[in-house]
Amino acid sequence: MEKYEWKTKKYDWGEIGKLKSKYRNEGVKIEDDRKNQIRDKKKEERDGYWAFGRFVKDGKLAKTEDFEFKYWMFRVNEKDKPHKPKFQRCSKEYNFIIEGKIKGRVGNTRNIILEAGDYIIIKPGFVVSLQQEIKEDVRGITIKVPSCKDDTVKKSECEKRFKKSYCRKLFRGFN
Repeated sequence: MEKYEWKTKKYDWGEIGKLKSKYRNEGVKIEDDRKNQIRDKKKEERDGYWAFGRFVKDGKLAKTEDFEFKYWMFRVNEKDKPHKPKFQRCSKEYNFIIEGKIKGRVGNTRNIILEAGDYIIIKPGFVVSLQQEIKEDVRGITIKVPSCKDDTVKKSECEKRFKKSYCRKLFRGFN
C-alpha cells in the first residue's frame, strides 16, 4: 500500500493537485527549525536558484536542454511583488509547494490557493502569476520541460516579440 495519493483537478491550461498522506489528513510539512533558517536568509538567497538547464555554462554537467529546475522561496510582506505575469512559449511548467501558502492566477482562473503538498502543471501559452499574494512564507520547486531558449515572455517584453493585439488579449486583466 502506498503512503501517499494525489488528488487532482483538471483545467484547460493544465491541472492542480495535492499530495495527501493516507495516514494523516495533511500535506507535506517541514519542521519549525527549518522555517526559522529560511527566515534568516538574505533576500538574494530567498529568491531561489535555477540549478539545471540550457542557461548553465558550457562544460558543466548541469547544462541540459531536457529540463530546467529551480528551488525558490518568498516571504510574507516582501516589498517587491515576487513575480510579474509571464508565459512559456514551449515549456510545460511543473510547480510543487514544499511549505507555505500562495495565491495566484493562471489564464482566466483567479484566486488559486496553493499550499504545502499542492502542485500545479501549466501548459505552454497560458499567462501565469502564481505568486500574486504570499499568504505564508513559501518554498517550492519549479521544473520546466524542455529547457527552451528565450522561452519565458513577460508582459513588459511581449509587444517587442509579438503583435500588440495578441499581447493585449493574452495579458488582459493581469497587472
